[in-house]
Amino acid sequence: MDSKEFGRRVQLVREELLGLTQMEIASEMEISQGVYSRVENGHGAHINFVFALLNLLEKRNLHSHRLFRNPFDLELLKETRPYYPGDKRAQKILYNLQEQTKENMENLNLMMEIMKDYGMEAKSD
Repeated sequence: MDSKEFGRRVQLVREELLGLTQMEIASEMEISQGVYSRVENGHGAHINFVFALLNLLEKRNLHSHRLFRNPFDLELLKETRPYYPGDKRAQKILYNLQEQTKENMENLNLMMEIMKDYGMEAKSD
């Protein structure tokens, strides 16, 4: 991975995963926004920047080491993110599960009706 790719990944993590501005994340990392911006723009990072970013991700219960994996997948970083009240990601997951459950119940009811029409009974193991 080169410095441009690292900067791209850092930006994706900040925007898509953490939902922070450059100023907010720089403040949490205790660096200047200008230094942070340079890294996102592909100008390279000092090792202290890397440690600060990894520590920030670990504090949020994220698998920080996955930032360096190839191929890079933002979803792998999200896997361990805890859910908080009002967490939009959690709300989306719950909504999708609710919709899937509703569809599954409709299919199950239809299957039961068809089985009843053909004089069949559902078997349980």
